[in-house]
Amino acid sequence: MSVYQLLLFCFFSGLRGGNSRFVDKRASVFTGPEGGNAFLIFQPDQAGTTMFLCKNQCKGDDILIKTDGIIGERGDYTIMRTSGSLGRSIIYVSLTNMTQSDSGWYRCGFGSSADPDSYADFEIRISKDRPKDAGFALTNTEGETVLYPCITSKTGGRIFFCRGECTQEDDILIETSENFAQNGRYAILLFKSGQYVKIEKLKKSDSGQYTCGYRSDSSEDTKLTFSILVVEKPTSSIGPGLVVMILVLFFVGGGLYLWKKWRYQNA
Repeated sequence: MSVYQLLLFCFFSGLRGGNSRFVDKRASVFTGPEGGNAFLIFQPDQAGTTMFLCKNQCKGDDILIKTDGIIGERGDYTIMRTSGSLGRSIIYVSLTNMTQSDSGWYRCGFGSSADPDSYADFEIRISKDRPKDAGFALTNTEGETVLYPCITSKTGGRIFFCRGECTQEDDILIETSENFAQNGRYAILLFKSGQYVKIEKLKKSDSGQYTCGYRSDSSEDTKLTFSILVVEKPTSSIGPGLVVMILVLFFVGGGLYLWKKWRYQNA
């Protein structure tokens, strides 16, 4: 079996007023808006006859959709397959009217949900603080590094990486005609498989919208706009009450040890 790329893309955002995103090979985390609609797009390493979407343990009622057709629907969940570039299959997964109960771990792929031919694992979180039309945001923790696939090909010209929609000169983080360029914590990398952008040592202030792509003097920019949400590092699970208890046990234990030692010496 093989784990395939979850890729974030934007051209499908018109359907049902939702938004879509490309993701990488990790079990990525996405935060969506409560009450909103959003899409994820998956590009598998290999296709199959049966397409599925499941949640949690992927057994029994956790299997949300399983179909040999082009489209499968169940409640507010929809999966659809189509052909992408070079004839590779693409699976679209959409969630509509998202609620807190949609939060959790998911798997999407081809084959059996228990032993799939190719699949992707991902986590969805639902937030009431995100605007309903915001779509999914790739969610990372402070201090992490995010490597994000931008476009699958380059026909010439310069590649760029911007904060926001890249409508102003100040939005540009990097613009280069080389295969690699770095500006502080930001970088652009160009491989045969396409363009990637990277942000190192993420901060909460990095949360927001970004744009990447390429431009030439003879044609319009080819670009992708995506969102990143950076959350705080988890705090220690040791609360103040537990700390006090540990200190009390330490001093009591130490006191008993010294008392027994004194009794032994004076016996």
